[in-house]
Amino acid sequence: IPHSFIYMDLIQTFLNPLRDSEELHVQIRECHPRGALDLLLESCADVAILRCPEAYQDYFTEQASNHRLVYVPLCKTEFQILVSRQHPLAEYRVISREKLSAFPEIICRDEATTPQQDSTGSRCIYSVDRLAQIQLLWGNPSAYCWSEPLPEDFLRRNDLIQIPCSDIGPVYCEALVYNPTATLSDLEKALIEQLRNQTECCTEK
Repeated sequence: IPHSFIYMDLIQTFLNPLRDSEELHVQIRECHPRGALDLLLESCADVAILRCPEAYQDYFTEQASNHRLVYVPLCKTEFQILVSRQHPLAEYRVISREKLSAFPEIICRDEATTPQQDSTGSRCIYSVDRLAQIQLLWGNPSAYCWSEPLPEDFLRRNDLIQIPCSDIGPVYCEALVYNPTATLSDLEKALIEQLRNQTECCTEK
């Protein structure tokens, strides 16, 4: 799955009914989309959720097709600005990219990932660890990061505020990818079905 609070929460909710099972063996890996594809191709994973910048969607769609993987688009997500409640811009209802350029940016990137989309400044802190990103926002109240829209209870628990950008924020595409020839467990089949149903519901809306 992506480095994502939302998708980790989705997986946790999916697994909750199984917490009292006598046997439960699940391996969850957070990684960038190229790494997720490699895990599928090396048979180290059976199901993946990819998230990539919108500009890279055609590349990953083509890569999945070339390797005969099933590629199911899930949604597009416009990221918002995430700051601590002590941030100088925390009282703003919307923030422009011009205002952001004065503050350090925390970027979710490692040396192997695809480039971060639309970085706004020259002062950057890199971390792929989600908890570390929150700690960096706490420890450096002038810092900010781009984030998927997060639930209010999560923001409240972590003393964070999410603010839309007055310009268009970075847009990421998400997709379910799996190998149709792999021997999938009942758990993996159920997860695929749930994600497909959610996609159909989103399309109907």
